[in-house]
Amino acid sequence: MAEGWIVQMEELFDTLEYAPEKRLKLAVLQLRDNAQHWWRGTSRILRESGAVITWESFCAAFLLE
Repeated sequence: MAEGWIVQMEELFDTLEYAPEKRLKLAVLQLRDNAQHWWRGTSRILRESGAVITWESFCAAFLLE
């Protein structure tokens, strides 16, 4: 399920010619319910650790859930 969602988002990014640095923001806006709750907690932990959050790091974390 997560992998399919990521593929759909990447197809959307390609279709819209969406800049790589903006992809994470658009993807996060598409999250709902449990996924949105998960991301709020995960992004807080990542920011507090000083990690740079990118679309790629989001995908890696999302696929582990």
